[in-house]
Amino acid sequence: MKIERPDGILRIGIVGMGAIGFKVCLAVDRGDLEGAVLKAVWDMRPEALARHEELSSRPRVLPVSQMAGEIDLLFEATNAEAMADIVSEALQRGIDVLVMSTGGFALHPELLELARQTRRHLYLPSGALSGLDGILASNVGNLDRVILTTTKHPRSLAGAPYLTEKKINLEGLDGPKEIFRGTAANAIRGFPANVNISITLSLAGLGFHRTEMVIVADPGARRTVHEIKAEGAFGSLYTRTESSPDPENPRTSLMAVSSAIATLKKIAGAVKVGT
Repeated sequence: MKIERPDGILRIGIVGMGAIGFKVCLAVDRGDLEGAVLKAVWDMRPEALARHEELSSRPRVLPVSQMAGEIDLLFEATNAEAMADIVSEALQRGIDVLVMSTGGFALHPELLELARQTRRHLYLPSGALSGLDGILASNVGNLDRVILTTTKHPRSLAGAPYLTEKKINLEGLDGPKEIFRGTAANAIRGFPANVNISITLSLAGLGFHRTEMVIVADPGARRTVHEIKAEGAFGSLYTRTESSPDPENPRTSLMAVSSAIATLKKIAGAVKVGT
């Protein structure tokens, strides 16, 4: 059963106090989200969790298992591997979840069924990706093909398991190089810190195994570029997003933070804009 909010206030808990999570903490703490308050925070890393002392609202420091009854919505900002236990715990304790590490759904698709069984809501922000409204709308009819091409600077891809496995060295690259082509399901396994948006796109459209993914490393890239091409009975769709990297974490983008805050505003607000 959905948690009621008789006072109209959305009580938020945040797990993950990294580049994205802490910026969202600050936004809620400052009162940027009308109708929302920050009630609890958590991070397994002591140095990250200590940042809560900078927040004037003094949220409680609680693990997810103790947040039930304290919050209406959990904001997850960890990683594709850690999110499964966090999301599962929250859903089973009757808490809705906004998920940033959406790549975890490809690794743990059972979480989608758990949300249905527990009758809770999962919210997935668009992140640094424009065009999701069009994919959602076109998928109501007949969507035949979706391709996402992501171009990043090599330093943003450093440490990806796929590069290690294939012994791909991006140092000294003198121009754009395609380093991956396959499904979104395989992309998130090879680049778990880089292509969460491919899974968000998959859930909006054709699924993990039918959504195509191309990753390009470009030493000349000043911004991360995401291009969507889709075709179907509706016609065709093309979007291109150029997003500046987050200075604190070049693997993510500034737009990811903005998208997260915009989604929270949509949840807390009375007017819902967009598909």
